Amino acid sequence: MNSLKIEKKKLDRLITKHKDLQHPLVQEQSKKVDKLVVEHMREVTA
Repeated sequence: MNSLKIEKKKLDRLITKHKDLQHPLVQEQSKKVDKLVVEHMREVTA
């Protein structure tokens, strides 16, 4: 769960920095966060 929070903060920082949700770095980080969210949900429901 901690890694999810860390990656989410990174995503928020990138969005603030680039002010563009379509920026490649933002997209990449967003995918990472999505993957972690899915993994977390699996653990919670398992």
